Formats: sequence, C-alpha cells, structure tokens
Amino acid sequence: MRFPKAGRDVPVTVTFRVEQECERWRRTFGDNSSASTFESIQAQGEGGFDRLLSERFGPFSFGLALVVEDARLWLVVRRWSFAGLPLPPAWASCGKAYESAEDGRFNSTSRSVIGCPA
Repeated sequence: MRFPKAGRDVPVTVTFRVEQECERWRRTFGDNSSASTFESIQAQGEGGFDRLLSERFGPFSFGLALVVEDARLWLVVRRWSFAGLPLPPAWASCGKAYESAEDGRFNSTSRSVIGCPA
C-alpha cells in the first residue's frame, strides 16, 4: 500500500466491495502506466470508535467524525490507533479532509500535516 503523490486534476477510479460488516475501498490514482493504488476498510465504529466512522489502512485505524458544513462532508480525526493500541492525538496527522460536489463532479480533498497542536 502506498499513498498517491500530491496532484491536481488526477483521474481517480474507486471501487467498493462489501464484506460482511464493512466496505473495502480501492482507490487508483492516475493512468494505468503510473497508477498508485491503496485500499482502506471502512465500518461503523465500535468501542473507543463508537459513533465514528472507522477507517483502516493496514495496521492504522482512524475514528472519523463526519461533519457537514459549507456544503462539504468533513472527515475529522477524533481517535486513532496502531495495531489496536490507542495513540496520542498529538501524534496524529491533522489537516483538512473533505468531500464535495462541484460542477456536477465528486471531489475529495485531503491535506495532512504531521504533529497536531495539543
């Protein structure tokens, strides 16, 4: 699994597969010759992630609050863990991640900064 390089107007293909009580999202960025692909598993949060969307990338899990504001669906990190062990919020990546529709097109925007202020 690797995350894609930063870019603008990159073609993206997203496939969804339902598995028991979760969804597997596979995202491919770019054309076939230089594509970057990564997968995540999304499910309803449980335990420490109760009332949050749980998204897992390999051994990392994130509890995301879904907040609608300014015609955007914001994904706000509330909790995170590595291999099931809770990690301090100050170590989390913070930034802005949201989904929106503009000119009839779906948009997903994510900008991360490592080391959030306490």
